[in-house]
Amino acid sequence: MNRLEWTGRQPTITFQKNLYLYALCLVLFVGCSTSYQKQAGGSSGVGSFLVGTFLPSEIQQGFIGGFSEVQLDPQTFRVTFKGNEYTSRERVTDFVLLRSAELALAHGFAYFIITESEDYIEGASPTVTNTIVCSHQRPQVQRNDI
Repeated sequence: MNRLEWTGRQPTITFQKNLYLYALCLVLFVGCSTSYQKQAGGSSGVGSFLVGTFLPSEIQQGFIGGFSEVQLDPQTFRVTFKGNEYTSRERVTDFVLLRSAELALAHGFAYFIITESEDYIEGASPTVTNTIVCSHQRPQVQRNDI
């Protein structure tokens, strides 16, 4: 049976350096996948700061993604979520649906339907764009595909 016992010695400098190196790597690489954030200028955190400070804009787009929206009329929005090369298509789809629901609620609506959807991969970055129509009452859905 192995037990750790305190010997009264301080950890070696090499151990401390390795610990700091591991912590730095963790901070830098945990945020590789696109987080739920506004696309243009809405990024935050250490990883986004480092990317935005030290990398040219062409390379930044490979690391930073996020959502954006355009209001087409009082109840219609075009919502886009762009991932990066580390973000799965499923995660991008989930985030665009989450942003759609947030927009509907923020504008006082209880429901929304997707009237148009596009998904594509630009380089290695998945992107999903949905056009949604919001309403106060549950929409009637026609099921022609059944």
